[in-house]
Amino acid sequence: MLRWSRVEDLAFRLRRTSPAMDPRTAQKLAALFYVVSFSSGLWCWVLTAYLLYRGPYTAIPTLIYVIYIWFGPGARASGEGSWPTPFKRLTVWRTFAEYFPATLVKTCELDPDKSYLFGFHPHGILSVSAWVGFVTEATGFSKQFPGLTLHGMTLKPNFKTPLLREWLLLHGMCDCDRKTCVRMLSRSGSAILLAIGGAVESLHSAPGTFDLVLTRRKGFVRVALESGASLVPVIAFGEVDLFYTCKPPPASRIARFQRWIEKTWGVTFPLAHGDGIITPGTGFLPRRQPLHIVVGSPIDLPKYPGDLHSGEGQKLTDEFHGKYVAALQALWDRYKDDYAPTRKQELRMVE
Repeated sequence: MLRWSRVEDLAFRLRRTSPAMDPRTAQKLAALFYVVSFSSGLWCWVLTAYLLYRGPYTAIPTLIYVIYIWFGPGARASGEGSWPTPFKRLTVWRTFAEYFPATLVKTCELDPDKSYLFGFHPHGILSVSAWVGFVTEATGFSKQFPGLTLHGMTLKPNFKTPLLREWLLLHGMCDCDRKTCVRMLSRSGSAILLAIGGAVESLHSAPGTFDLVLTRRKGFVRVALESGASLVPVIAFGEVDLFYTCKPPPASRIARFQRWIEKTWGVTFPLAHGDGIITPGTGFLPRRQPLHIVVGSPIDLPKYPGDLHSGEGQKLTDEFHGKYVAALQALWDRYKDDYAPTRKQELRMVE
């Protein structure tokens, strides 16, 4: 019988004798893995269509699975946040964070007995900083903010995509429906991450800029008031520098098509490119630019049980939206010279 000690000895010898991968190569492969996984929704549907048309032996189980996640009990999973999250700690994500490198900058302590809504800015092209800073443990979120359970929030249609649904749930992600956000924040020690500008903000992304879609975005403030959660501004310095972008004229057909896609499907297709697998500046990998993800101080909000769209509720919403914008501006002013010394412009609102 083969003893476990012999298996461990064999594994140790294999590690000693196998050639070590160059760190930069491993980091580049991790970046490729992220880009592929980020855009895997289309391929998941292609695989699903293939299985449905392959024959009854694959079509029937696939159809049952699709019905289960669309209309069955599986449709509720994205709003519960109850799945285990082993994928948060995958080694590939730490390697990916080293690619830039990425650093999570903590500016204050957060009470683990409260709940927090992290507002992430800017969205960028692929929201890399949100992934390495919060969705995963690549930069050590749980060590810096012990006691907090954080869920990244994304569009609900993503959880109707076969296989992509499981990938997101195993990372602790939930849908960004208002009811889901309030449910998550009603739990002590719970936190959620929202990219406030949404996908449309990616159309404004360009190296050296910091354009935010925030002026009319007040839904996140209403969620915080409804749940009594604190608002925490987050600035990802370097996020907009990861890709070269091309902004078509607003009246052009391409620009109109981009806006139509965003309004119809909730996704965007910015014209962007980064580094290649072999040569720089000619591919779809993010550029090797340092990322500094700065977490600001929390803004405490009261829990308001009334109507937040009129009267006193609307006044409170406007008041704390203004406080949030001011806190975000102060955070930018404090760290812009440290982490964005080559910026082309200051923070500005584009909506």
